Amino acid sequence: MNLQTERTEEYKAPSEETAWSRIKKALGPLAVVGVVIAKFFAKLKFVLLPLLKFLPLLLKSGGTMLLMIWVYTQLWGWQFALGFVLLLFVHESGHLLVARKFGLKVGAPVFIPFMGAFIALKEAPRNAWMEACVGIGGPMLGSFGALICNVLGEMFEQPLFIALAWFGYFLRFIRYSVNEPRRNSATSRLRRPSAG
Repeated sequence: MNLQTERTEEYKAPSEETAWSRIKKALGPLAVVGVVIAKFFAKLKFVLLPLLKFLPLLLKSGGTMLLMIWVYTQLWGWQFALGFVLLLFVHESGHLLVARKFGLKVGAPVFIPFMGAFIALKEAPRNAWMEACVGIGGPMLGSFGALICNVLGEMFEQPLFIALAWFGYFLRFIRYSVNEPRRNSATSRLRRPSAG
């Protein structure tokens, strides 16, 4: 038997495409892109995972800030509302910074329209001096923020900044002329050692 002269049938690929082969051709490049994106995010996990830890904090503080900006935008327009809420944030940051300087555990600022904002102390100050410093930290930084607005308004002749500054001064004046003589304020406890 001669193998060279004998005809053998060669395997031929099917000439018409099946639905499955068309799907594989279409999804092949998408799978490659998906693998590349997965590798990219795998390298970013060292950045993304720590950021996800702060997501509840951002939703609580940022969400209440956005709500407050939206409410005040209805009254005063978005520019003044944004500036006002940022001044409140600077004020609350003053309380937060001083409390952290003393090693106290504090929560994120929470903003409540028409009421203001607050930070929650998760532990009580150890003495009246510490409580007074935490209490006065907000007005000090808030006044500095209002002063910066005033300077910017005068330098660039922007009435919005001047209005924000005077609004900040006015609120501080009202707050401390009406509420400061209260018997439970942090600074009044400092003046009365028996209350400490």
